[in-house]
Amino acid sequence: MSYLRPYQQECKRSVLDSLQQDRSTLVVMPTGTGKTETMLATIESAMNVDPSMQVLGLAHRQELVYQPWERWQKKNGDIPNMEMGDLRKSNLSGSHRLTFASKDSLHPERLKVAFPDPKRVGLIWADEAHRLVKKSPSWWHIIKYFMEGNPDCKLIGTTATPDRADEEA
Repeated sequence: MSYLRPYQQECKRSVLDSLQQDRSTLVVMPTGTGKTETMLATIESAMNVDPSMQVLGLAHRQELVYQPWERWQKKNGDIPNMEMGDLRKSNLSGSHRLTFASKDSLHPERLKVAFPDPKRVGLIWADEAHRLVKKSPSWWHIIKYFMEGNPDCKLIGTTATPDRADEEA
């Protein structure tokens, strides 16, 4: 039985359908409508389709890394990896296919240690994706590493503010 609301289920289906044809897609959902839950369900479906694929959930703030990490753990009962500042959490086998990370933690040197083979990551979820628009180097070196290193890698961006009045995006 699905825990998603009907509009979240439709969003998940739409994202998965879009990624069959395109390398990237943007999900725009208002604040409080369940972007995180929708993306976790989408990631779970994608991982079920490709059991060897690794997934990277990327955010710019600590709470946006912890939130999906904790929710995944509650929902699925397993502990995904985390890369954030001095904090590195991984399951005991070190083989979990899902990692949540802060974009500032994955500086070029750490990125290559945490993910030595970019071909293994098949999906990136970028939360607050409106921040990618100005191609901030702290985001784009990560996206470029995986998208150029794996021609099959897909990117899902989520945001509530795709066109901000402050023009910061």
